[in-house]
Amino acid sequence: YEREVTIGKGVTSQRHDRRCAPMFMRFFGRTRRPETLSRVDWDRFIRARRSGKVAPPGVKKARAVGERIIEQDLRYLLAVLNWAMIAGDGRSGVLLERNPLKGLQLPKNESPARPILISEMYASARRAARDMDPRVELFLVLANETGHRGASIRRLRWADIDLERAMIRWRGENDKVGMAHETPLSEEATVLLQRERVRQGAIGETWVFPSRRGDRTGPITVNAARHLWTRLAERAGLPLGQRYGWHSLRRKFANELKEVPLRDLAALGGWKNPNTLLMCYQVGDPETQRAALASRKKLSANGIS
Repeated sequence: YEREVTIGKGVTSQRHDRRCAPMFMRFFGRTRRPETLSRVDWDRFIRARRSGKVAPPGVKKARAVGERIIEQDLRYLLAVLNWAMIAGDGRSGVLLERNPLKGLQLPKNESPARPILISEMYASARRAARDMDPRVELFLVLANETGHRGASIRRLRWADIDLERAMIRWRGENDKVGMAHETPLSEEATVLLQRERVRQGAIGETWVFPSRRGDRTGPITVNAARHLWTRLAERAGLPLGQRYGWHSLRRKFANELKEVPLRDLAALGGWKNPNTLLMCYQVGDPETQRAALASRKKLSANGIS
């Protein structure tokens, strides 16, 4: 699976696959036949993972994890088993006749925390960012204006930015779902990118957000990007430790543009499946609902039904 499927995924998904594979092989045993897996094994893994008794390689200190992480791990296991059902075994057969775990219920958070950075909080963050490193303000504005993941933003190269056309290219290898696409840039984002390119004096394959420590030939790391948010949040007085972060701007983007056709909004923000917007990002709000009722009343008054 790693050789045939994982290699074609985005960087983040590849990393997750390569952490999961040895964890499952160690838990179930490297010689365990996959067709012998059962509900007992499924439940046993969930309990062990939840308590911290099993973890990916490199995790030195056992710690409990939430349902979301366990769900992602088990989705990987199901993907491997489903793939084995269609992968040839070189003898006119398949690697696995059936997925023994198909249909088992995945653990779910009943009310997962998905905070949205509201406009007032963004304004505070923007003011604080202006007093910090220019790249902090640029990262913040790109997250707000493009709606893209922090992982994709930090891996941008100047070759991906077309300031003349006001377009930005998102490479598939830098995307969580491996989707290569291109989106327009807002005027505000374009102005800041122009300013930063002059400041850096950089073009071509140079990173927009180059690392300043360790491997200086790469982009800023996940931890560095997270640290930028923490510094910004502290200065702006934003909540800390409540699952805010760069991703709260992606949720802000999805909710502020509710009136945009779903297909266009998905393309604009880099959502491969428009249903993800409805299920995980957009939330109902009284203002939108009141506006809908007022619109309906107006239509009725005009004799339109």
